Amino acid sequence: MIISMGPVRILHCPAQEGRIASEGDTDSLLSAAWEHCAQLVAIDASCLDESFFQLSSGLAGRLVQRFVNYRMPLAILGQLGRHLDASQALTDYVRESNRGNAVWFLDRLTDLESRLSSNALAPRRPSW
Repeated sequence: MIISMGPVRILHCPAQEGRIASEGDTDSLLSAAWEHCAQLVAIDASCLDESFFQLSSGLAGRLVQRFVNYRMPLAILGQLGRHLDASQALTDYVRESNRGNAVWFLDRLTDLESRLSSNALAPRRPSW
């Protein structure tokens, strides 16, 4: 579903959407984002395969890298407490990601709205 937060068009994949477990799933999201002129993709964390949160699986790196390569900002929304408690590496990854503009890990959609309003996410992609 497409939502707007200020001037930013967002492709939002809520919790009831399907599982994201491969590069092919990521490509489908990127295609949908471009089709709908989205400037950011927001995915509910519950849509991500459990292996995403085990950094040693490589899934997080492969999926996030596709968004970075295509210059599409990504927000992962949801409570990650149990995953963060289980992995210092994931905790560090989330902290470092949240310092930049390519990937954000946020609790709720309202947190994304706050982040966008405080962070001039001047879309790196052209406005269509």
